[in-house]
Amino acid sequence: KLKAGVHFVVYKCSDGEERCGGVGDRVLGMVKAFYFAMSTGRVLLIDSKFPVQLKNYLNPNFVRWDVAYPSTTEIIDDMNGNAPFDRREDIPGYILGRCNGIDSRSLDAILEGQIVMF
Repeated sequence: KLKAGVHFVVYKCSDGEERCGGVGDRVLGMVKAFYFAMSTGRVLLIDSKFPVQLKNYLNPNFVRWDVAYPSTTEIIDDMNGNAPFDRREDIPGYILGRCNGIDSRSLDAILEGQIVMF
């Protein structure tokens, strides 16, 4: 269970190919979400059930990426490269919008610090 007061973002892939893409898109999306979470001071949680449970192939070990989190239906498109960056300190947790696509933040942009570091 997630500790009380911890800010988090969720990479979610349970809606099918339209949202998640293929295997490569999903892996890249998780990597981008990981660096995004680090740059915003949040914990990354992964809720990946499509097309099968991710933990069937990747067992949580030292990092519990699959812990239960407070129910949230809030989806924020923070990976959209056209949107201004906001750390959203007033929101304890939310689901990241689509992590890949033409308008998404590139991994280079995240790694080069175009996103404000804390």
